[in-house]
Amino acid sequence: MRCWRRRAFESRVPEGQIEHDGLQDGLDFGTIMSESRETSTSRRPTGDGTRELLVGGSSILAIGLAALALTVTVFGGINYNGAHSNTGWFLLIVGAMCVPFGLMLTVLGTAKWLRGRQAPDSSGPAHDRHG
Repeated sequence: MRCWRRRAFESRVPEGQIEHDGLQDGLDFGTIMSESRETSTSRRPTGDGTRELLVGGSSILAIGLAALALTVTVFGGINYNGAHSNTGWFLLIVGAMCVPFGLMLTVLGTAKWLRGRQAPDSSGPAHDRHG
C-alpha cells in the first residue's frame, strides 16, 4: 500500500528523482519542510501591515466603546459599586479590555501610516549636512 504523501510528492517530481535515504517511504523530511517554507513565504502579502493595524484597531476600539455605551445607557448604568446587572458587568469588562488595546493598535497603525507617507529625503541623513 502506497502512502498518500508519497504519491503527492511523486506527482511533482519526475520518475526516478526521489532519493531513498533510509526513511520510511523514501521521503526526506528536511527537503519537504524547506520546500513548504519557500512556498509559504512566497505567498505573503507585500504590505507592511498598516491597513490591518488600522482596521483591526479601529474595530476593537469601536466594539469597546459600544460595550461601554450599552453598559451606561441600556443595562442600568455604572455607580461607585460598579454595574447594576450581570450583562452590565460583562460589557464593562469587554469595554475595559477593548478600549485600551484598540486604541493602542489604532495609534500604532496611524503612526505607521504617517511614516509611510513621508517622502524619503534625497539629501541624505541630517548629520551629513555640513556647510
